Amino acid sequence: MGGVERVRPVMITAAATIFALFLLAIHGGPLSKPLCYAQIGGLAVATFVTLLLVPVLYSIAVLDLKSFAGNNLSCPDRVDATH
Repeated sequence: MGGVERVRPVMITAAATIFALFLLAIHGGPLSKPLCYAQIGGLAVATFVTLLLVPVLYSIAVLDLKSFAGNNLSCPDRVDATH
């Protein structure tokens, strides 16, 4: 649930930074243009990885661990008396 709450602030921050870097790349000097484009690309990729790829990989890993360990992961406080 925490990931859903953090999507909007992360997207607003990334969009504002990319917009400012894009304006700097258009009106900046010859040295700042390549630097701005590199930062825009890195920020876009990092935002994608943070918001989409990491939660998907985490959920796959948790589901895989639950199927491997059985039902014991869903309720860690439960003591199984059969063992």
